[in-house]
Amino acid sequence: MTKVDTVDIAVDADALDEISRGMMLAELAITDNKKDTLKNVAKFNPWHEQALKHITGSKQRAHLPLKDILYEDMGELILDCEIDVRGITKGGHFLDTQGYVAHNNDYVVVAFRCTTSIFDWLTNLNTSSSAWEIDVDAPQGYSGICSSLDGLCFQGENYKPRVHTGFYNNFLATLPTIRKHVDRYLVSYERPRTLYIVGHSLGAGIANMTATYFLLHHDWTMLPQNLVAFTAGSPRSICQSMKKVVDDKRQEYGEKNVRFYRLVKGKDAVTTVPPKLLGFVHMVEPTVITDEGGIVLRLKEVDAETNVMDLVTIQKDQICQKYLTSSGNKSLESEMKSDMDEETDEESDDEAETKYNNLVARIPKALRDHMPDFYLKPLFRAKGINVGTIRPNEEAAADDTSESDKAGHQKTRQIGTIEETTEKKVRPWVPKVFRRKKQLVPEVGPFF
Repeated sequence: MTKVDTVDIAVDADALDEISRGMMLAELAITDNKKDTLKNVAKFNPWHEQALKHITGSKQRAHLPLKDILYEDMGELILDCEIDVRGITKGGHFLDTQGYVAHNNDYVVVAFRCTTSIFDWLTNLNTSSSAWEIDVDAPQGYSGICSSLDGLCFQGENYKPRVHTGFYNNFLATLPTIRKHVDRYLVSYERPRTLYIVGHSLGAGIANMTATYFLLHHDWTMLPQNLVAFTAGSPRSICQSMKKVVDDKRQEYGEKNVRFYRLVKGKDAVTTVPPKLLGFVHMVEPTVITDEGGIVLRLKEVDAETNVMDLVTIQKDQICQKYLTSSGNKSLESEMKSDMDEETDEESDDEAETKYNNLVARIPKALRDHMPDFYLKPLFRAKGINVGTIRPNEEAAADDTSESDKAGHQKTRQIGTIEETTEKKVRPWVPKVFRRKKQLVPEVGPFF
C-alpha cells in the first residue's frame, strides 16, 4: 500500500463565508412551497428539520414555505422556480430531481435536493458513465445509450470526457428550466452577481454536472458575474478525463472568477462512492470538517493510486449495506417514526434535543457525518457563532402579527448561551453567519 501524504491549510474568511452560505442554500432544497413537505421528510429524516431549525431559528419557521424562508432568512432571495423532475427518459434512465432557482441583487442560486433515503441510495448507486456530449444530449434530454459504459469508465487521451450516467441524465432533464431562469443574469449588462450552484448528497452529484456545464459554456473572464460551485457530502461523479477539462478551465479563469468547494465532514460514507476502482474521481480537493471542528483545505502532496485503498472503501460500503438491511436498522427506523409521531407542541426544546441526540447516537459515524446538521454546526462555530439549542420565541418568530407583537411585549430569544432582547415587533431570524458582526469576525466583509 502506498501512503498518500496530505497537507491541511486553514480556509480564509472569504472562503468560509461562501462555504457557509452554500451549505445553507443547499439544505434549503429539502423543502418547497407544498404543505407539510418538511413534516413528511422529518418522519424518517429528522436531521433535515434539525438543520432548518439552525438556519431559520425555530421549528415553526423551519416549516414555512420555501419562498418565505429564502426571502426572510436568506437576504431577500426571490424564488424564481421550483425544480421537480420525475420519471424515465426515452433512453431508459430514471429521473428524480428536486430543487429551486432563486435570485436577489447579489446572487443567483441553483440548488439541488439531497436524497431523503440515504440508506437505500447507498446500496443502489449505479456505476455507469456517459460521454459528455451536450450538443447531442441536451436537445433530446438524455444521454445516448451507446455512450454509457456499464461498470468501468477508464479512458485514454482520445476519449470524450465522461461523467456519471445517473447524475448526467438528471442534470440534462433539468437543464431547460435552469437555462430559462439563469441565462438572463449571465450577460454583460446585468449586475455582477455570483452564481451559486449547490447541492448536498445526491444533489451534490447533480450540482457537479450543472457547475461543469456553466464552467464550460460561459467565458468567466468576460462576464461581470462569477461562479461558485459548492457541494457537501458529494459522491464521485466524474471520470479522470472530465476532471482534466475542469481543472484546465478553472486554472484559465482563476479564483477571482470561478471557485469550486467540496465540503467533507469527517468519515462521511457517501464521499467514498462510487469506488475509485471503477474510474470515478472527485471534482476538486476536499475542504474538510475535522472531528475537532476545524475547517481546512486538504491538499495531496503525493497523488498515489492504490487498489488496496479502493478495496477497503468497497468493504466499508458493504459493511454499511449490511448494517442498513439488518433487523437492528429496522428497529431504528421504527423508533424514528415512533419518536416523530409522539412529538407534541408541548414538548420542551431540551426534551426534543435530547431525544434527537439519543437517536442519532445510534447511527454509525460514517452515516452520521453525512447529516446536514453535522455539516452546519461546525461551520457556524467557525464563524464565531455559539451553536447550542436554538430557543427563539417560536410563536412570535413564526408569526410577526401575533397578538403579543401588537401589544409591544418584550421578547427574549436564546441561541446557545447568547441572549437577545427586542421590543415591539420581532424581526425574522436571519442566520448569524450572514450578520455583520465585526467583533466576532472582523476580517469578513458585509453579508446579506
